[in-house]
Amino acid sequence: MQRVDGTGVWAISHRLRADHRASYQFHATDGTREDALRADRASWLRVLDHAEPDPLNDRAPLPSRDGRNPASVLELPEAPPQSRVRRRDDVDRGRDARHRGRRPLRHRPSAA
Repeated sequence: MQRVDGTGVWAISHRLRADHRASYQFHATDGTREDALRADRASWLRVLDHAEPDPLNDRAPLPSRDGRNPASVLELPEAPPQSRVRRRDDVDRGRDARHRGRRPLRHRPSAA
């Protein structure tokens, strides 16, 4: 990644297919790139312990299944529909709580 001059923003650009969908997180490190990209399980879990969702992504992040931080979603226009992710008519709609006008990272189900 490269810093955008005059800002605190870092950016990277990749060419992807129009049907691409992925989850991602950011992990800042003071170590070397090689240390951050080590493939052994213990190193990878240390990265996941500190990885964060994209604060500028306006989609709700995906919750982690193991108690770690959530992940952001990148979904391009031609990404296929996800048959397992849909609104169910038999489940009451929940609500998103707002705090000081900011979007939350938490959804409150209707039963809560």
